[in-house]
Amino acid sequence: MVIFVYFLVFGAAIGTGMVKPLLPLYLRGLGASAFEVGLLVSGFMLARSISSLLIGALSDRIGRTPFIVMGLLGLSLSTFVLVFIPNPHLVVLVRTLQGFFAGAVWPQLQILVGEASKRSFRSRAIGIYFIIGSLGMGIGSGLASLVLSLVTRYRSIPEQDAVKWVFVIAAFVVLLSMAFIREGKGERVKEKSTEGAFRLGAWIYVLEFFMGFILGLYNSIFLLHLKEFFGFNMRGVALLMFLFGLGGITFTYLLSHMADKLDGMWVLRGIVAVAAFSSLFLPLTRSLTVSLILAFFILCAMRGFLPVSRSIVISSGGKKGTKVGALNSVSNLGSVVSPLIGGYAYDRLRIFGSRISIFLLLGVLILVILTVEVVGSLSRR
Repeated sequence: MVIFVYFLVFGAAIGTGMVKPLLPLYLRGLGASAFEVGLLVSGFMLARSISSLLIGALSDRIGRTPFIVMGLLGLSLSTFVLVFIPNPHLVVLVRTLQGFFAGAVWPQLQILVGEASKRSFRSRAIGIYFIIGSLGMGIGSGLASLVLSLVTRYRSIPEQDAVKWVFVIAAFVVLLSMAFIREGKGERVKEKSTEGAFRLGAWIYVLEFFMGFILGLYNSIFLLHLKEFFGFNMRGVALLMFLFGLGGITFTYLLSHMADKLDGMWVLRGIVAVAAFSSLFLPLTRSLTVSLILAFFILCAMRGFLPVSRSIVISSGGKKGTKVGALNSVSNLGSVVSPLIGGYAYDRLRIFGSRISIFLLLGVLILVILTVEVVGSLSRR
């Protein structure tokens, strides 16, 4: 079962990865404001948050497969529909629908992998899931860059119109990934619940929220920063996301391996600290090289945080669909709020002359929360 899930994730990630880095810039090209670009990501993540929570609970009762089928069909059709929509507000609406469908797919696949893995290997199994997804997303971004280059060169049309070719190919790739769907819930590894050992509390959901917040900024406002401050075009952004995706693979597995062998909670805290410090320093540099290094650190931290946090929650026992759905929901809520706040701040807020100073404020806030949590944890021992 797990190997088929990995193939499914790879195919679906290629399709979604072709579209994801281009939509904010495509929307901007339709005349949207920075706030509306933020709304594009926020609408997607809000719908994904709702469906992750709702479908996570339902999947504990009726199984994962029906929702995976529904989600992939919805993602494919909605991506194809983008070809025929020139209105930026309708693009935001369609992207919001895609968020609902995405929430029906990814959390369920995470649970299938976690349920079929032993606890001693669970973080790595889920880490491999995210690695394959990242590889697919990276390849998707690279394919998008290649398609744009070929279409603009040989058909002599503007980049803004060439994006529609990417939408068509992406929709077809997502549809093809459904060939790897298998009926049933898969093998489940039976083990004792470790809820008491992990002592899950509100803090893990708070950190999940703010890590989602950073991710939302990274996927929207930082991409605008690359274009408008450093002069990147759509092809450049897509190629960069491809290279970042490939580079983050090693760190995903390394951090997952550390979580399996060491104390997963402390590994998780270290990951959050790296993300916070990188976010704090990102607005303070005018160097493209330093900016890309810090952004890469943020990406690697996110790639490590996802499998480790989900492994901890799945290992805690109980209703895994509900718990993982809640974890994804909280993360998505962070990604809902951040582009709206980030888009507003990008247009109006300047700290040290930077238009992305929201990253600095976020980094400080996360470090404060993390410090309070660590001190509280140590005082209880």
